[in-house]
Parts: sequence; C-alpha cells; structure tokens
Amino acid sequence: SNHQLVSPMNTRHHATRRPAVAKAPPKAKAKTSSSKDQENRAPTPLSDAFREQIEQKYNIEGCSVGDIFARIENNAANATIADQKRELEAQKKHSEDLQRQIDKLLARAPAPVVPIEDQAGEDGVEESREPTPRPTGTAGTHFSIIAEMRLDSNRQDHAQLSTIQRNLRELFGNSRINWELLWAQVPAAAKAQLFAIARKHHPYLAEFQNDWATEEIVKQYVKNKRNNAYKKGYIDVPPKCAYLKENAAKRDPSKPRGKKASKPSKSRAIRADAAKDAQRRKARQHADRSRGESSKAKGKRAVRNISTDDEDDQMADVDVSGARSPAGEDESWEHPYCPVPASASAIQ
Repeated sequence: SNHQLVSPMNTRHHATRRPAVAKAPPKAKAKTSSSKDQENRAPTPLSDAFREQIEQKYNIEGCSVGDIFARIENNAANATIADQKRELEAQKKHSEDLQRQIDKLLARAPAPVVPIEDQAGEDGVEESREPTPRPTGTAGTHFSIIAEMRLDSNRQDHAQLSTIQRNLRELFGNSRINWELLWAQVPAAAKAQLFAIARKHHPYLAEFQNDWATEEIVKQYVKNKRNNAYKKGYIDVPPKCAYLKENAAKRDPSKPRGKKASKPSKSRAIRADAAKDAQRRKARQHADRSRGESSKAKGKRAVRNISTDDEDDQMADVDVSGARSPAGEDESWEHPYCPVPASASAIQ
C-alpha cells in the first residue's frame, strides 16, 4: 500500500499532516455609487405635462422646482399672517366695544358717597383738593414757608418738615446740579427732573401748585451753601453782588436785619387750638353739672339717714324706760337696733 506505517512510539512526535487545500479567489465587490456621485448627479428635468400643470395652477413660468415650492410656502405663510391680522383686528374691535360699554355704565353710575369724617379736617372744616397757590412776595420776608405748608401745628408736623428738607438736600446732591450757579441760571429741565423725583418721594409736595414749596426749600438750601462758600473763599463773589459786602459792613449788628414773616392770623393751627379749647370747655361744664347733681343726691340721702337715726334713738329711749313692747312682753325685750344695756335692771 502507499500509506506508511507509523509505530505507536512515534505518534507523539510526528503528527499527521493534512493535505493543503487551494483557496478560492476573492469575490469582486459590488460597485456602489458614492454620495459625491449622487450629489453631482444632474437633477431630473420636469416633464412638460407636470410643468404645464404647475404653471397654470400657480401662474408662474420658467421656474425651477425649488422656486416653485418656496413660492408655495410663502403663499401659505402669507395666508396665515393675513388670518392672524384679521383675528387681531376683531379682538381690538371687541375690546373697544367693551370699553365703550364700561364708559357708559360709569357715566350712569351715581357718585360715591364720601363719609363726613373723610371730607373734614381736624377742625371739622372741609378741605379743598385744589393745589395750594404760591403766596405773593419773598419767602422769609413776606410769608413763612412753614406756615404756608401747614407744618407748624405740632411736633409731628415739624418732624415731617425736617424729613422733607433732609431728603431734598440729598436729592439735590444726587442730581449733580451746579450749586455755584444762581438759581435763575439752573436749566429748567434739571429743575423739572428734581421736582418730579421729590414728588415721588414725598406725595405731600404735590399739593402745592407748580412745586413752589419744593423750589423755595431747595433755593434756600443752595443759597445758604453758596453764601458759606463765599465767606470761606471757596468761590469768588460775582461782580454784580460785590455791593452786598459794602452794605454788610455798613449794617449795625445790634439791630435786626429785617422783619420776620408773620404767621397768618387765621391759620389752621389757631383754628385747631380754638376747637380744642371749645371741646375742653364743654367737657368741663358737663363734669361740673354731673358733679353738682351727684352732690345734691348725696345731701338728700344724708338728710334721710339722719331722720331715720333720730327715730331709732327715740324708740331705744322708750324701750329702756321699761315700757311694754309691742308684742306684750316684759322689759327684757331688746330692740333689734338698740339692745338694752346691762345696767338697765339696776336703773329700774
């Protein structure tokens, strides 16, 4: 035979070799078009029938597919926008109709009833809501700012005035207005802005016409600050104000520099004090009247008690003398209010 015999001793070292098998040749890969080829591929032209339908439907000629679909989307968006505009106009018209109905109802509604306590002030006199006009003259000479602002009645009013003055000084410093200028030289826009902020911080200042109270307080503060700078030499005195130094040198320091502004005779504080005095007088008269009635009642009760005590004493004297009691008993009977003393038997 052609097979070679192998001893069992050599099987460990000699392995049988398998016959070599010829490998099959590699298969050819299927040809696939790349993405670049797809991108570079020419677009397929529209058929003449489809193009004619599109042109007739959308009234366009000689447009590409992208332009056609873009125009379709634009037309749809324009239609949506038109619908939204119509809805907004309808809502606006509806809101205007509602506002007209509300105005008609408010015009027909009666005026609200305001309680008397809200209409009257401290002295019971109704206060007007109109802004307070500026008094004629110069502040400090012809009128008092505190009196005209109605902040001279009590400590609470003075505290409110101090708060207003302090806040106005801070607001003026934050406004960056040049305090070296005269008040007439300050721009009107800067003044208006300062007055608006002051009204926002203190609504009470809005009760004065054209913000004259705020202007007078700020003007006085700026004037004092500028005069202090003149005295210390921080700034130069304007030439037109040089005559003031000569007048100050001629002035007698022992005499007053000018008359102070007198308070109005019929101010609110005087009326309030008069009302309080009237209330005190009424309360005093009522207390005196009630005290007199109580003293008369006490006198009547005292007279009644004295007469009762006299009757009791007379009854006690009769019983002690050994008279018979109303019940027919002997002299050992004791009056409930006047007991018989121990020496009564000895007297008998």
